[in-house]
Amino acid sequence: MQVNENSPRSWLSIWAPPIALLALAIFGLYETGVLADTPGGERPTNWHEVDQLPKNLCGPGEGAGARQNGMIFRGARPNDEGLMFLQAQGVAHVMDLEMPDVQSQEEDLIKQLGLGIQELPHPMNNGMGVNKLSDGEYDNEGMIEAVAELRRPENFPIYVHCHYGDDRTGLVIALSRVFNDCWAPKDAEKEWNHIEGWVHHLFQIPKHTYFHKVMKDPALRQYFKDRLNQLVPNTAPAESEPKIDEPVSATAQPAPMQEPGGVRGSSEQ
Repeated sequence: MQVNENSPRSWLSIWAPPIALLALAIFGLYETGVLADTPGGERPTNWHEVDQLPKNLCGPGEGAGARQNGMIFRGARPNDEGLMFLQAQGVAHVMDLEMPDVQSQEEDLIKQLGLGIQELPHPMNNGMGVNKLSDGEYDNEGMIEAVAELRRPENFPIYVHCHYGDDRTGLVIALSRVFNDCWAPKDAEKEWNHIEGWVHHLFQIPKHTYFHKVMKDPALRQYFKDRLNQLVPNTAPAESEPKIDEPVSATAQPAPMQEPGGVRGSSEQ
C-alpha cells in the first residue's frame, strides 16, 4: 500500500523526531541557564554552600588552612531579593566575577538597599575564554588574586558569582579546591562539571582547557601555590618544619620564587 506523503501520519513520522530533539535541547538550555535570566526569589539561583562538602583535605601547613562551615557560597548573579537573602545569611563580601559595568550596577544596588555587603570585583572574560594580557598570554596573576580572596578570613562569609554561577565561578572554585583545600584536580573538576551541566561545559571548554594547563604544567602549578602562599600565608606549622628546640642550619635559605614562562601580571580591565 502506498503511503500518501500529505497524510498526517507521514508528516508526523518525518517531523516528530527533530521537533522532539529541538524541544529537549531548548529545555536543557533553560535548565542550565543559557537562555534563562536570573529569576527573582528568596535566594540567588544555582545557590550552593561550598562548605557542605568535605572541604579542607590539606595537611598541616598546606593550602589555606581550616575554616568553619558556612564561610563560602557560590551561585548566580543576585537580584535585590538575592542580595537581601545574602545579608540575612551573614554574607560580608560578594566576589563579583562579571564585567565592570555589571559590577558597578551591583554596587549601586547594594547601596540603594542599604546593605552592609562589600563588593570584591574581579572581572573575568564573559565569553568562552579566560582573561588574557595584551600580548596574548593568560592572566595567571589575576586568577591567583581571585583565588586568594577565598583564603582570607576577613572576607568570610563570602559569596562568589558570575552571571549563571557555572563557568567563571566554577573555574575559580575549582582552582580554590585544589590550591586552598588540597583536592585532587579530577575531583575539583568533577564538582565543577556536576554544577555547570553539559551545555555550559560544551560552550566553556576553553575554561576547562585553562584549568588543565595549570594542573598539568608543574612550573605553573607550583607558581600558583607559591604566589598564593605569598599573598595569604598559611600560618599553621607544617609537619616538615623543625621543632622549636631543634637547631636550624644557618645555610638553610628558602628557594627564590621564579616565574615560569607565560606568567605575567594582572590584566588591564
